[in-house]
Amino acid sequence: MRTHDGAFVLGRIDAVHDQATSLALRVGEVFVLVGYRVGPEDPFPAGLDDC
Repeated sequence: MRTHDGAFVLGRIDAVHDQATSLALRVGEVFVLVGYRVGPEDPFPAGLDDC
């Protein structure tokens, strides 16, 4: 499993949620999966507003 999927150019949070949940339970840590809007569907400043 990769530790970072970049800007989810080819995927979604749903695609890694189960893997991240499983790994977090195994190692006893908290994982944060951040969702934010990206262009071109949501042009500037949508992503900035999500921060």
